Amino acid sequence: MRVGTTRFGELEIDLDKIIRFEGGLFGFPTTQRFILLDPGGPGSAPSQGRGWLRWLQSVDDRDLAFVVLDPTFFRPDYELSVEQETLARLELGSTEEGIVLVVATVPETPREITANLKAPILLNPHRRLAQQVILDDPRYSTRHRVLEELARSGKGGGANAGADPQG
Repeated sequence: MRVGTTRFGELEIDLDKIIRFEGGLFGFPTTQRFILLDPGGPGSAPSQGRGWLRWLQSVDDRDLAFVVLDPTFFRPDYELSVEQETLARLELGSTEEGIVLVVATVPETPREITANLKAPILLNPHRRLAQQVILDDPRYSTRHRVLEELARSGKGGGANAGADPQG
């Protein structure tokens, strides 16, 4: 299937790589089909490994794409607690069986990147089902400063704090 995007041009993707969000993402309820673009290339299977920045590109809206990342990359103590109903809907036995991503905002000054830890995305990588959830946890907000969290966790803060660890 060919998918047109404003950021990546025309992409050829396999239908079995499409991720379905029942009810869409918050603010985008009618956009339910996405593809995860990560360092492995368009439509590659999400890995359980720690990545840096990836793109969640809408299949239905060429202009809609979100920067996403693994929250444990910069916040190793990040905990996701979801209801059994959510796990059942995603066909997961536990959150550990899934992949957790958070939406990031990259401003003009990339060193000020923030991530929304309050509304993570839980993804079943085998069934390609996903849902964004709202956490009722006072430790998390919608605008965590990623590089500050990296420095606090001991993973960053040096001369390469803003560099892509994938290469």
